[in-house]
Amino acid sequence: MIRIVLTSYANSSIFSIPRCVIGEAFNECNACLQAQPSKAKEMFKHILAKTLFERLVIDLVDTRIFAGQNDGLGLIFTGIDVKSKYIISYVLKGKNVNDVFLDLKMAFYKLCDP
Repeated sequence: MIRIVLTSYANSSIFSIPRCVIGEAFNECNACLQAQPSKAKEMFKHILAKTLFERLVIDLVDTRIFAGQNDGLGLIFTGIDVKSKYIISYVLKGKNVNDVFLDLKMAFYKLCDP
């Protein structure tokens, strides 16, 4: 008897908040409505690299919290080749456009044929 009551209570609430309240809040939240999956079930084609260094994934990792321990260097510029999974990284002091551009240029010269 107690198990049935607990099961029905669990189905009607989440963390002791009634499901109807959660549903109303979800329907009023614009971010929640946009994040819902689309109804259309389309098959997406994955982008594949056919040759080495055809596609690179680049990112700028912020480690400025540890800049005091890293001689003032607070950013790591990383690049990963999609096909070979080869990683290249450069350490940067700041997000200056010229510094990031020069490191990106050096990465392409080092990885690819000019």
